[in-house]
Amino acid sequence: MPAAGTSGSHPTLENYATWVHESEPLSPASVAQGLWHGQLPSRGIDSATDRAEQLRGFLRTFDDVSVETDDDRLDLATSRIDATHRLRELEEQRPWARVPYLYVEEAGNALQKALQAGEHGEADSDVLATCLAALPDYLAHAGQNLDAKATPPAYVEAARSALTGLNDLLDQADAGAAPRDAVAGFSTALEDLQGRAAGSWAAGRDYLDHCLNEYFLVDTPVDELADWGHEQVRKDQERLRAHAAQTDPGRDWQQQIQDVRADHPEPDEVLDTYRMAMERSRAHTLEHDLATILPGEDCRIDVVPDFLRPTAPMGFMDLAPAWGPSLSSALRITPIRTVDGAPDPDHLAENCHALITTIAGHETYPGHHLQRVHHKRATEGNTSIRRTFFSALFVEGWGLYVEDMMRETGYMDTPGLVLYALRNSLWRSVRVVVDVGLHTGTMSQREAVDYLMSEASLGRHIAEGEVRRYIRHDNPSYPSAYALGREGFHRLRAEWERAGGSTTPLRGLHDAIMSFGSVPHALIRGDVLALAAGSR
Repeated sequence: MPAAGTSGSHPTLENYATWVHESEPLSPASVAQGLWHGQLPSRGIDSATDRAEQLRGFLRTFDDVSVETDDDRLDLATSRIDATHRLRELEEQRPWARVPYLYVEEAGNALQKALQAGEHGEADSDVLATCLAALPDYLAHAGQNLDAKATPPAYVEAARSALTGLNDLLDQADAGAAPRDAVAGFSTALEDLQGRAAGSWAAGRDYLDHCLNEYFLVDTPVDELADWGHEQVRKDQERLRAHAAQTDPGRDWQQQIQDVRADHPEPDEVLDTYRMAMERSRAHTLEHDLATILPGEDCRIDVVPDFLRPTAPMGFMDLAPAWGPSLSSALRITPIRTVDGAPDPDHLAENCHALITTIAGHETYPGHHLQRVHHKRATEGNTSIRRTFFSALFVEGWGLYVEDMMRETGYMDTPGLVLYALRNSLWRSVRVVVDVGLHTGTMSQREAVDYLMSEASLGRHIAEGEVRRYIRHDNPSYPSAYALGREGFHRLRAEWERAGGSTTPLRGLHDAIMSFGSVPHALIRGDVLALAAGSR
């Protein structure tokens, strides 16, 4: 296994990583490196053109990089993947011109960071002042950049929904008139834009092909992916029917799922229920020797900030930054929303005890949090982009593979938990069908919501929130990454065993898989299998 604290990378690859971090000061890695001091990003056609030229230049210089070690090979391949994807996203998704919620989210992230930038997590007055002073010009340029013909109406709706949280942050910052007027002006601009927005969020077949073939390194054309997704849906539904027939032959799995959904904590108990589930998943990981829990790690449960809730219907994992000493992550949960002053029963049902139990392993131990900790150990001292690169195919595939493995090792210890875990697998298979349909323009938002509800038995609230997330500019192919990545890990496990690797305990295999960072499976398959004999 690669030793922690390995030395830096080839100078060209180091230069590329440095450029990425300096040009994205708000990213967690850049903040951890001390590159952010309250500034907001520069966006617009001029900066996009310049950035695209620099990316092309780096891709040309990569041709002259010679690799001498396995680490060099991984660093170079990862740098190519990263630069190629950044260039395609920049030129084809054109976020500065068609994604108004990006400006609200960046402003919100910056203000939140400034309010917590002090040594003890309090506001840093200088950083906060810089951020607030930059906000008027930033939002004014945002209004000028946005092209109504290219902007999808759904993106405007997301931006307008997020403004409430941004205004709350201004209140916390005790902001003066200028930043408040800037936000009010941007709100007015968005209201005007809402009536004129005529763009599409569909990324297109070519872009999806790029994501699959060049970003995930999966040799699957878009049409074949859709067919594969439909086949996975069929298989998952068969497994659910078989399990339901054994549990209660008189009622189908959809009816049984509603019973499971009805068993949920009260709104004020949701966070504590997630905390208890996380503690149980950590104990299970240790008891069954599923992966090494490294010293110094920490995971907590917290809430999703207001300005991010419109596109995070359930929550998200706020992982330890790839740079810096911190091994602390947070699973952020969206508080139960209210409808007519009462807790939304659909949102409560989606936070049922079974969902919380199954998602704890996926997100915390031995899922995303623990995998991030291993990523940091594996890339400590590495100066290429591999240190901060995270492939959704690996990360989300790992999370879904963990759900299978936790079920295999007895963590799902009741028929209801197994039923819900099988439903979660179906949900991820349905995502493949919806992902391809949405981004090839063959499925509307409403059709996608209906499909999630009818085929995976999701509630309307979560289905609508999921689709809002799938159509984000940075998410084409992301929904498919779960099932595709999980499939890749199961294949790798079978190959590991054929190569002589032991899976008793599973820790040897899993530590090996996590010992190269978070890159596509194809880049590490040979390295992982080379470690198989040593696992006995």
